Amino acid sequence: MASASGEGSKPVLTAYVKGDPATSTLGDCPFCHRVLLTLREKAIPHDLQYIAFDNKPDWLLDVNPSGTVPVIKHGDAWVPDSGAIVAYLEEKFPEPSMVAPAEMAEVGGSVFGSFRAFALPGDADPAEAEAKWLGEMGDLDKVLKATEGPFLGGDRFNSVDVMLLPRLYHAFTVLKHFKGWELPEEYGTVAAYFGEAKGRDSWKATDYGEEMILKGWAPKFA
Repeated sequence: MASASGEGSKPVLTAYVKGDPATSTLGDCPFCHRVLLTLREKAIPHDLQYIAFDNKPDWLLDVNPSGTVPVIKHGDAWVPDSGAIVAYLEEKFPEPSMVAPAEMAEVGGSVFGSFRAFALPGDADPAEAEAKWLGEMGDLDKVLKATEGPFLGGDRFNSVDVMLLPRLYHAFTVLKHFKGWELPEEYGTVAAYFGEAKGRDSWKATDYGEEMILKGWAPKFA
């Protein structure tokens, strides 16, 4: 267990995330990353418990039959699923607000699926998969150019950002290493968006590193 936020403050909840409990090393889960960024941005004092995917404890299936993480425990409440957790945290800890502008609610929702289809095309047409992925990057670039700040909806880091950015992290890392693909210069606004996020204290405190991402994805390319 490791105290993860609110230096000197008593933890008010526990977050269960992918990682190595023996070494307290954070794993490469973008959904856990989404929750951890939210906890950090809201400065919610919390403890971390690491769950090894190859040795999940029995109690996890009791509180979350799907057996997935992240899961949080707040008082007597157990909350699974990253989207549900972020919504719960916004309700229980409304300041600072991370509610995204309504017009941004659907932005990036299909990015991870398009990335996976491009990285692991299977029986799909690789050219079509790449074109769809590039279309996602083009759409995101246009949205970002229309905002008044570096993030989706302006200068305030919000719930859509913490959903999308960890997925982009996996996508950019995996595609560069396994496919030799890098974001074209014409989508420089997307690159700047990602770079701005990586500079935040919340990101630095929750970054598991590219090596961990590649280790997690390597079996899919074996």
